[in-house]
Amino acid sequence: MKKLLALILASVMCLSVLAACGGDDKKDTSGNEGAFATVAPKEDTTTTQAGDAKITTAVVDETDTPDNPVLPAAEDVIVDNEFCRIEITGVTEDDIFGTSIDLEIINKTDDTDVTVSADYVTVNGIHRNAVLYSDVVAGKTAKEQISFYDDADEYIDEYTDIEIGISVTEKDEYFEDPLVKTVYNYYPLGKDKAKKYVREAQPTDKVLVDNEDISVIVTGFEEDELWGYSVNMYIVNKSDRSLLCTTEDDVSVNSIMVSPWFYETVSGGKVMFAKMEGFELEDKGIKDVKDIEFTLRVCEAEDFFADDIVNQKVTLKP
Repeated sequence: MKKLLALILASVMCLSVLAACGGDDKKDTSGNEGAFATVAPKEDTTTTQAGDAKITTAVVDETDTPDNPVLPAAEDVIVDNEFCRIEITGVTEDDIFGTSIDLEIINKTDDTDVTVSADYVTVNGIHRNAVLYSDVVAGKTAKEQISFYDDADEYIDEYTDIEIGISVTEKDEYFEDPLVKTVYNYYPLGKDKAKKYVREAQPTDKVLVDNEDISVIVTGFEEDELWGYSVNMYIVNKSDRSLLCTTEDDVSVNSIMVSPWFYETVSGGKVMFAKMEGFELEDKGIKDVKDIEFTLRVCEAEDFFADDIVNQKVTLKP
């Protein structure tokens, strides 16, 4: 239900937006092997294109409340300049929609409507599929949430290290430079309790790629009543650039052409749980998946036409 509603919301936003801005990435040099491990947290850094952000230290209330059962309420200011003030007010868990990040957005201008969106969000080093798109009228305040439309919460015991890329633009001015473009680290439990998720290799893993820039690993295959057949993957971006993982238009199942969805951007130094899904096997008359063939492509997300980092044929036999 959470994934369905979030995807519907994301689709509506995509129809409204003609272009999206990519966030600046920061390199994370922690390892990506072994168990769930504590790492030294990063320093808070914030950059803006219009004024310096005002950063405050998190103030943690150790008492849970009914409105925020997962983590204690905390306050961090992502940006505070002449255009807007954006503050994280907590992290909330919901039985239907899962965990979300609560925001208060204040438009400080007298005559400029703004749009606030999330370029990317990572939780404990896991790149999340996040939804935030808020129009805030001049002089008004919006109470918003960053929601997630993926299943990564099952790998996260608690939210300890949240990295958010935020862009603020004039409303409907999609192709103009943003008023604010910033990256902010939020530690709900304090920096000393920040943890980074790392995954242990499994005997059933199939490594498609493992080079100095990226690892792409097939972790299994799944048949879902709602979403149909999927190939589950774990992606580790070892570089300091955002990388795009996708396929060429040559995907086939049992030598029958199909058109699944697989188009994922992973920030530098982050990991992602991804799915190749939407095979439409029933429509193609395919009952049993014997083999899946495709060309895996990896390139820099900011330069789709640059030389590919990876371009290789893949054959999977579930």
